[in-house]
Amino acid sequence: MRSRIPGFRIPLQAKAVALATGTADVPRRLNITGEDLDFVTHRPPIHNQALMARIGHLLVVGAGLSAADAILHALGLRADGINVRVTHVFRGKAEDTKIGKMFGDSHGASMYRDEEWLAQLMRQKASDPRYTAKAESDLQEILEDGSCVIKRKEGEETISEVSVVALLLGAGPSLHFLPPSLRRAQRLQPYVPLTRTVPGEMGKGWKEGL
Repeated sequence: MRSRIPGFRIPLQAKAVALATGTADVPRRLNITGEDLDFVTHRPPIHNQALMARIGHLLVVGAGLSAADAILHALGLRADGINVRVTHVFRGKAEDTKIGKMFGDSHGASMYRDEEWLAQLMRQKASDPRYTAKAESDLQEILEDGSCVIKRKEGEETISEVSVVALLLGAGPSLHFLPPSLRRAQRLQPYVPLTRTVPGEMGKGWKEGL
């Protein structure tokens, strides 16, 4: 690796290189049929005016912070006279998701009351007629008529009349600028915080592949 500082070309050797490329570069995909339909997005729908204009039945896949923001924003639209129905699909048990781990314990006066309420909805310890949780489920296919096929332990299930699908699965860094040989050699599971930042705490230490 050589320095790009004007006037300097200094060879450097290192056992490892950390590329600080930022986050949310390349949204993760499911690579399923229908993923590229015009009512499917890999970012929260609020960023797309066309999707917000047609939102009525929102299907969200994922259980991280972006998914929580999208769901809470959709349910909050009732104050604007817009009633949105949300179907929430996530792979694990509610308590094992990021939302469940970060907000599963209600603190009453917490500044994260909305997120804590969502965590309770996911665990079916609270209810709202506009929200349906599909835990331990995988989205298999998205059809042009708005039908979405999910796989559950009980078998396949079809969710009908979905107007917007939000696949909020996280994102990875864009490493398109690296030569193919280095892209193949990159770490599959980079170092991540041992303890992710949660309300009232800072990340403590580092651990590989958490």
